[in-house]
Amino acid sequence: VVCDGFQLLKDNGIEPSIYSFENIDLRLEWFGYLLQSEEDFKIYTSAISKLSALSAKNGLGRLILLKGYAAGINYPRPEHRTYGDIDVFSLDGKSDELDMLLSAYPGYEKRGEEKTRHSHATFDGISVENHFHFADPLGNASRDGAVEKFLLELAGDASLHMIGEVPVYIPSA
Repeated sequence: VVCDGFQLLKDNGIEPSIYSFENIDLRLEWFGYLLQSEEDFKIYTSAISKLSALSAKNGLGRLILLKGYAAGINYPRPEHRTYGDIDVFSLDGKSDELDMLLSAYPGYEKRGEEKTRHSHATFDGISVENHFHFADPLGNASRDGAVEKFLLELAGDASLHMIGEVPVYIPSA
């Protein structure tokens, strides 16, 4: 992101000091991070694409991507943002079915009987959180269900987004 900021300055006629100071080691380190971020982004989006395609193939409907990827696509260069896990939610109410599918993958942790927020699995080398709720089901904010219901209504307006040839959905609000 820092490199993108410097490039934006340069593109607008402002010579950033990164190019004028002598610390070549720092510049090389930043460039290395930039290249690693681009490679990580390819792996991350590949896993999202495969998970979405697998979900569709198994009749599990549409997955909405939450947090990391959904926020990251708003960056000037999304491939330069650091990503962690993949957070998904079934727009078609098939989170239990998706959970069964994910249970075949390494690192799977089933949600507890108290219906915690999400389960975990490792899919194609990336940690995936399959969310069962938007709001914490045990927290004060959602005790009456109003917050969850409101967020579900907002999720229904998710925007279609393509990763290559594979459709995914992101929050529109």
